Amino acid sequence: MARIKCNDKQLEQVLNYILAKAEGKKPPEISVGKGMFAPHIDGEHVVLESRGGGNGVGACRKWSISISTKDGRAVATLNSGTVNGLAASNQGEEVSFSKNAAKLFLIASVTAEEGQITSWDFDAVTKQPEQTVSVGTPSDFEFTVATLIGGVLKTSFCGNVSATPALMFRTSKKKPKAGEEPFERHYGWQVSDDGAC
Repeated sequence: MARIKCNDKQLEQVLNYILAKAEGKKPPEISVGKGMFAPHIDGEHVVLESRGGGNGVGACRKWSISISTKDGRAVATLNSGTVNGLAASNQGEEVSFSKNAAKLFLIASVTAEEGQITSWDFDAVTKQPEQTVSVGTPSDFEFTVATLIGGVLKTSFCGNVSATPALMFRTSKKKPKAGEEPFERHYGWQVSDDGAC
């Protein structure tokens, strides 16, 4: 069973579902990650069953980002987009940035554990993220999902984004111990979308 991390908005949808069930009303479907889900209660857990097609995880979700001003602030809002099936923890929330920035990078700031992505946040920065490489798979990394240059927003991806650990290079050890490999493996993350949209 896949574990899906929910943000506050999605948690509110789950609570509305439980209330609708308790009141005998038709419960709404819930949008999490790549598709629409219809929950049911299994003991003390709310289980989300995919209503999408194809891969059993849900339909393709295009990346959608809104740029606006609010109370004199410039803000970016991630409306939809997933990384390895996970929605951003702050999806739907406003991220402030300087209106004077000539070039802005809208990024995914990702946390992983043992080669598996556990969560990610949407953010706005003025410096393009660099590739993170380490001995062993990096636990944190960033990548650009869109750029805002001269008021023109350009997204980097269309469909569902997948990030996978990948061997980037090897370096020789100066004095390897007996039985050890004579080199160290350096890993990073490769990011691509499925191009399905």
